[in-house]
Amino acid sequence: MPKSLPFTVFHQSGGAVEYKFPLHPETQSAIDVHNVLEHLRDALTFLLDNKKMGNGDVLQAITMLLCMRADMVDVDRDTMRSLLEEMLANNMAATHAAIHNQASRA
Repeated sequence: MPKSLPFTVFHQSGGAVEYKFPLHPETQSAIDVHNVLEHLRDALTFLLDNKKMGNGDVLQAITMLLCMRADMVDVDRDTMRSLLEEMLANNMAATHAAIHNQASRA
């Protein structure tokens, strides 16, 4: 099982951001993680392209969905909270370490 998930986001400006997200040791399928991430990104891109939304509203909805999904897992709530906090901290660190490539100007 890979220890990290590479994921590149291309911007309309031509630039790109290259992420290397850490995978939890108990990740069952990096491909499934990638597919879910891609689908969520595409759904958000569609919504944001077709309606002006505030970033705070989008983040609030995403965290609500995350909490609802976590509540569906049959795990002690304190254990789940610790796991989510750990994954959030690790993924925030990965976003800060991401490589930002600028659009080339010919």
